[in-house]
Amino acid sequence: MSNLTKWQLPSTVIPAGGFLIVFASSKNRALSGQELRTNFGLSANGEYLALVATDGTTVISDYPPTFPAQLPDVAYGIGTGDVVGYLDPPTPGATNGTASDLVLPLAFSPAHGFFSAPFNLTIATATVGADIRYTTDGSQPTETHGTLYSGPIPISGTTVVRAAGFKAGAVPTRTVSHTMIFLSQVLAQTGAGFPTSWAGHGVDYAMDQSIVDDPTYGPQLLPALTAIPTVSIVVDVEDLFGQNGIWSNPTLRGDPWVRSASIELIYPSGPAGFAVPTSIRIQGHTSRTPRNPKHSVRLNFDPDFGAATLNFTFPGSTVGKHRNLSLRSPWQDGWIGGTARSLLVRDEYASDTQLALGQVAAHGFFVHLYLNGLYWGVYALHERPDDWFASLLLRRRPRRLGRLQGRPAR
Repeated sequence: MSNLTKWQLPSTVIPAGGFLIVFASSKNRALSGQELRTNFGLSANGEYLALVATDGTTVISDYPPTFPAQLPDVAYGIGTGDVVGYLDPPTPGATNGTASDLVLPLAFSPAHGFFSAPFNLTIATATVGADIRYTTDGSQPTETHGTLYSGPIPISGTTVVRAAGFKAGAVPTRTVSHTMIFLSQVLAQTGAGFPTSWAGHGVDYAMDQSIVDDPTYGPQLLPALTAIPTVSIVVDVEDLFGQNGIWSNPTLRGDPWVRSASIELIYPSGPAGFAVPTSIRIQGHTSRTPRNPKHSVRLNFDPDFGAATLNFTFPGSTVGKHRNLSLRSPWQDGWIGGTARSLLVRDEYASDTQLALGQVAAHGFFVHLYLNGLYWGVYALHERPDDWFASLLLRRRPRRLGRLQGRPAR
């Protein structure tokens, strides 16, 4: 409110019944007849916004004291009947629809993590009158699917809980997933409830009991499961292993083979990690072979599936926002690919060496991966060096990259 002339519209004619779109992008483009962009951005957490008359003091329209927190792919503004609220779907360049309330985010207590004793899980929202529905089979809850939450949920074993909040006339929450892992049970998992075959191959989900029972290696397994971070991917089982599942059809590519999912990063201790909606698809070339049960995957952050970006910084990196991440399996450096000695480290070693030499490479680290609560093995989670990654990196390291590009050949 202290600067009502922060950005001024150029002289512009809007025809009767017409619309004008202005992007709050901080790029400051104010030429009449061209795409208009303000010299400021808008906080997703909310801030003051006003349309001010040409005298620079008269407020024509505003959101006092601030507009509320915003959601990906959901608009906020003045709807039918001059009611202010959330607009879903958004209609840029057209008349706003009916504005509605918003179901506030869900809070899990306790949050995802590792457990050794039974407990009661509570899920809550600050929105009065909202219903919460949850599932434990990996499917997405809807207004009509899932168990209606009526009180704390008893948890006594490794469980994936997906929940969403709903209220008539309000924008529902995104589906939130939290994975509760009982490490002592992981060693005895059999994959009960999972398909016995997919992609024409029988599958064996259980840990190798000869290792579990080995007097030397068996006692090392539980400490090893918390020696590195954990990633939990939660997807509807049919979307993974069904007739049209991505694991059942690993060689097929493109948007038809993208599925809705959630990803959680769980640290044994220390940072809180994250739990966000995303999408998942198979990635890679030779690792797509149907006989490989440990496919590499790409995680895409897109408003159609949840958050538009993931705010996370890998240790040592300067890139703090991601549209894509990679979860790479050690196909050509692991036993599943026929390697006699499974080292797992070649790709990560190459990237770390590149970074240590001051060059550009993807940052990453090893994780234990779980699919719908079932242990899936050791993977590498890392930045995906795509055009988005390069654009953010170039903004932060223009001089170093310029020197590298200009270095003469030897």
